[in-house]
Amino acid sequence: MRTLHHDLVVDTCLFSPLQLQPRALFAQSWNGLARWFAANVCSFPSLLGDHHFGMVFLGIHLAYHEPVGFFDADVIGQEVTVRLLRQGSRLELVSRYVGRGRECGDGRLAAEVRCTLCPVAITEPRSLAAQPAPFPEDIQRCFAEDERGTSTAPRVVPALLEEISRGVPLGERQTPFTIHRHMAEVADQWSFSEIPCLCEASREHLVLEKVGRAPELGQALALPLRTVDVELARPYYSFDRGVTSTQAASLGGKLAFVHRLGATLPGTPVHGIVVERYG
Repeated sequence: MRTLHHDLVVDTCLFSPLQLQPRALFAQSWNGLARWFAANVCSFPSLLGDHHFGMVFLGIHLAYHEPVGFFDADVIGQEVTVRLLRQGSRLELVSRYVGRGRECGDGRLAAEVRCTLCPVAITEPRSLAAQPAPFPEDIQRCFAEDERGTSTAPRVVPALLEEISRGVPLGERQTPFTIHRHMAEVADQWSFSEIPCLCEASREHLVLEKVGRAPELGQALALPLRTVDVELARPYYSFDRGVTSTQAASLGGKLAFVHRLGATLPGTPVHGIVVERYG
């Protein structure tokens, strides 16, 4: 498989006081996919404007590995691989982040982001409205033989929800939001890189409100995240109003949060589910 290598020079906005920011990792992974496509297939403007295809996210798994803080590295090396799956109807993106220099020396694996995407055919050029469809043959031919597969990664969120439901409830909260254009992309729909921000806002509101009655919640402010799992069902568009319904639980002494991204209108389907785990 062809691996794209790119160095991110460390700056303060890449990090929280605890670790690499989830939002930064999500955004850089998308940019890494654009870089890989530009090197091996075509640029994103050509993909959308000439081939009339785009991609949407179905699932995202972020796993933190070795500790890497702001003062630990001079650069964060990004390693991107891409696979075409299920006869061109799915795409797998893996983006690994390795700290180098200073305390990290020759390399320390900080995090990995693994994404499943669905190709979509653009049916209306002005609005970029689209519907799921396999990539056409001229795009599929750009992938090497070892960059093709038959199956996608299994869904993990349903099993995580079942496991967390057996934990000790620590509190819940609903946090409303509006998708303004600074949270959107060129198609005027939400950027997936904003998902960690919506969840973090709801999580920290819940912790600050409930930590006096449930001291275990304080771990969410003191400890780094271990994993973030996302399953998406439908997009938001600019100026949509939504709500993050957040539940916290302790499972074997380890903290977990479940965020359901919904709409303010009753009976509207959930847009996505996010599971954050600590410890």
